[in-house]
Amino acid sequence: MKRSISPLLFLRVPIASLALAGTSFAAADWSEVSSPNGEFQIGFSLSEQGNPLYRVKHAGKDVITPSGLGFLLEGGIAWIRGFRSPEVAKPTIHDGTWKPVWGERSTVRNRYLGTSVRFPRQMAPGDMKLEVRVYDEGVAFRYVVEGLGDAREIHITSEQTEFRFAKDHELWAVYSAQGKYSKVKLSATSRSVERPCVLETDQGMFIAIAEAATVDFPRMRLQRSQVRPHTLVSSLHGPVVAALPLKTPWRVVMAADSAGQLLENNDLLLNLNEPNKIADTSWIRPGKVIREVSLSTEGGLACVDFAVKNGLQFIEFDAGWYGNQQDEKSDARTVSRSNLDLPRVIKYAKENGIGVILYVNRRCLERDLDDLLPLYETWGIAGLKFGFVRHGDQKWTSWMHQAIVKCAKYKLMVDVHDEYRMTGWQRTYPNFMT
Repeated sequence: MKRSISPLLFLRVPIASLALAGTSFAAADWSEVSSPNGEFQIGFSLSEQGNPLYRVKHAGKDVITPSGLGFLLEGGIAWIRGFRSPEVAKPTIHDGTWKPVWGERSTVRNRYLGTSVRFPRQMAPGDMKLEVRVYDEGVAFRYVVEGLGDAREIHITSEQTEFRFAKDHELWAVYSAQGKYSKVKLSATSRSVERPCVLETDQGMFIAIAEAATVDFPRMRLQRSQVRPHTLVSSLHGPVVAALPLKTPWRVVMAADSAGQLLENNDLLLNLNEPNKIADTSWIRPGKVIREVSLSTEGGLACVDFAVKNGLQFIEFDAGWYGNQQDEKSDARTVSRSNLDLPRVIKYAKENGIGVILYVNRRCLERDLDDLLPLYETWGIAGLKFGFVRHGDQKWTSWMHQAIVKCAKYKLMVDVHDEYRMTGWQRTYPNFMT
């Protein structure tokens, strides 16, 4: 159903928390929840002005100092103040394991203290609720919007989640998914930075700010606040129009004594995603791939031989096998090159235990996906490489993940090329490889 969206949704509200300018974040009482081993604590309180606050500690040291929560909604509604003291439910412990289809470990432990936090508010749009998990590796929370009176959907213009630090930490800034990292002071960041965002303190602590389970919500980046020192603020890639009830992606804070330890704890992002939804995963296998660039039968057969000889698992026909990827008339349902007998190459590859992956540009994917997938299943290919897919805003982030779900139905693995960064959803749909 096509929705009509108010022009207010497209106003670029300065993500620097203008609505919080001049707000004192002093708070008297904190409700704390600790991780199973006591290493991490997340606390919740209220400012003197009624702003919901949270903070994070690791080994007794400040990771995130008192920081604001909330959203700006359509119509200029500031869902960031006017609250009463938080109500924190009694934490419950979860401790289990699960087995990834592929990845760095054969078994992943998922242990945390979980709770819910509610900030009551009498005026519309009402209470703010958070779902919270406290792991030995970090903390995570997400907003849960159960209802807004008679409204069936929520219109969010910007997210106002803050990440405030005790000092002007050094930050490994990168401004695009494939960009160059530069070590700068937080105060020197020039525009919104990618996530995960890693900072270093002068006491030797490494901090990572990330997001998890971003499936049908805009991508979050992090923008330096213009009104609060040492503070990053969530910056969504566009507005949100979501049906209720809504659970947002997780906002994640990790900390460790070394950068390597952060990497060792990366299962945290996977744990924040839903379990595997593909019943039969026997067709999913990771591996190394060689790109076939001549787009010919001879080249394809040679690549298969090379893969067998050198212990690779796949060959990939890149852009051009069905025509110019920039031309709207090109059709990925056909092979445009007279010197490429694709069925012969696929048959030969299968006989040698090698999978064939096909590159398809977003133009054909967006237009013909529902025709392409059953066709490719009959061709017997192993997977698709999505080229130049649009993502970041809510519409195209949702489209891409729905496309991956459809690919699973036809037993096709997916490699998303270009500027997309994974947020752990490969646990839920492990045909999503890279």
